[in-house]
Amino acid sequence: PADVAEDAATNGNTASNSVSATYDGTAPTVTLAALAGPVAGVYTTTATFSEAVTGLDASDLTLVNASATLSGSGSVYEITLTPAGDGTLSVQIPADVAEDAAGNENTASDAVEAIHDGTPPTVSLSEFTGPADGTFSAEITLSEPSDDFALGDLHLVNATGVLSGAGTGYRLVATPVADGLVSAQVVAGSFTDAAGNANTEPSNLVSVIYDGTAPTVTIAEAPEAFSGAASLSVTILFSEAVSGFEPEGILARNARVIDLSGAGDRYMATIRADGAGDVTLQISAGAARDAAGNDNLASEAVHIENRTVAETQGQIARFMLHRADQLVSNQPGLICLMQGSCGGGALSVNTNEDGLRFSVSTMSSALTAGWPLWMQVQGARSDDPDGDTEYLIGTIGAHQEISDRLYLGVMLQFDHVARNDGIGRIEGSGWLAGPYVVGRLADHPLYFEGRLLWGQTRNTITPFGTYSDRFDTERMLAMARISGEMVFGDVTLMPTVAASHTTDRQQAYIDSLGNVIGAQDIALTRLELGFDARWPVTLGLSEWILEGGIRALHTRSSGSGLTLADSAPVDGTRGRINLGIRHVTRAGGEFSMSGYYDGIGQADYEGYGLEIGYHHDF
Repeated sequence: PADVAEDAATNGNTASNSVSATYDGTAPTVTLAALAGPVAGVYTTTATFSEAVTGLDASDLTLVNASATLSGSGSVYEITLTPAGDGTLSVQIPADVAEDAAGNENTASDAVEAIHDGTPPTVSLSEFTGPADGTFSAEITLSEPSDDFALGDLHLVNATGVLSGAGTGYRLVATPVADGLVSAQVVAGSFTDAAGNANTEPSNLVSVIYDGTAPTVTIAEAPEAFSGAASLSVTILFSEAVSGFEPEGILARNARVIDLSGAGDRYMATIRADGAGDVTLQISAGAARDAAGNDNLASEAVHIENRTVAETQGQIARFMLHRADQLVSNQPGLICLMQGSCGGGALSVNTNEDGLRFSVSTMSSALTAGWPLWMQVQGARSDDPDGDTEYLIGTIGAHQEISDRLYLGVMLQFDHVARNDGIGRIEGSGWLAGPYVVGRLADHPLYFEGRLLWGQTRNTITPFGTYSDRFDTERMLAMARISGEMVFGDVTLMPTVAASHTTDRQQAYIDSLGNVIGAQDIALTRLELGFDARWPVTLGLSEWILEGGIRALHTRSSGSGLTLADSAPVDGTRGRINLGIRHVTRAGGEFSMSGYYDGIGQADYEGYGLEIGYHHDF
């Protein structure tokens, strides 16, 4: 300042000019912001100095697991770090690498670091398991946790999905849309890890063939009908191979399964019907399953008609028809009682196209006084397309002579018949009783006879060879015959007219299987017009008798049982011719042989045969 100094002359000084300077002796400091990133694979941080500095270069930085670039000036610089690999990377600005304007060198910064993850996540899927309840499941495993993994990251084919889980473990439940290939795959670039790395590769592809169609099943080759407690065979066809099929899977009504065999899509079952009611068969739902685990659907029900009742009634009807036919055919002739031509006793055996016939008779108008008694036993065996019949009938009769032209009597008949009808057999015994009349017109060789009989039978039927039942019938027989005799020299002409009607009614019963066998009846009516002739001839040294004749027959069967019989004596009108010869032997026997042709005028019937017989009086 002025006047603080003086010269020799004691002059005070004037004030000097003012000079100044700013002193900086403080070293600049620096801080590094936390590493940011990675972005596009690099990290960044900001270096902030407490004052502007110069001289800072990237090569001055202390780096770990990274390389760096540097930009900026003054007090703010941007450092970009490129990681050298996964792991910890860091950066630090050491001391004395930059200085401020005063030349003060900086102090060192703290180091900032980060954990670098530059590896993309991977993902894998397990194979599908299932189906269970119609869905398939797969486990999904990520190589590292992800916060953005979602169902949309998967590509599903022919399925919808539900995703559950977190972190590195997930579960996919896929529901197929339709039968066929079902697949799943995680697409590339669909999710990221915590470091932001997206998966660069898709997952493995998993697939399965889905079969969601339930097997269908049908019952084939089942019979339409059965009779009795029959064994029935059926074939069971599935739409594809199945397993687990057992007899319990067959629902059988009025029957039971006794055997089941087969495999795959074809099985054979043996069913035993109990014989009571129709059989119904059905394969239940869930009785078997295919390789995909689908349970089968139920089959359509198959009904098999039980023809036990109809077949049994048919056998009975045929039995009654054949018995009625044999009853009429084996009735003893009564006109000979008045003519005196019956003889004291006779044995006759002959055969024709129907089989064997025999008779033993003791028929005389003078066996007893007042009430002449007579008897006859006859038998026959016949064959027909449905079976064979054996028949035996015995008759006892007695009459009172009202006059020499009129006899009134009563007869009692017992018969037994056995018929084999295919697999069935029926045997029956019965009786008939009632009055008869034999007469002759006055002063004319015209004879007539008639009878009216009523009776019952007791029968045993074994319709199918397995069980037997009993049934009863009531029957009636009415028969009338007119016969004349005209002699012209050695020739005798014998016109005959006959009519018969017989009925047989079976009573209802319950068979051994519990079926109701309903009542039924049959009737057989036969009209006959005949004209026979006989005349003696001499052949060599022997006397023979030639016989011939023609007959017109009209037969009619009726009754409720006729529709079930399936076979009955031929109905309609037809003609029959016959020619025969007789010879009395020296021993007193009579040999006979005759032939006939039957069916004249009826296109659907034809019969012919030869009869050879021997008759001997005793």
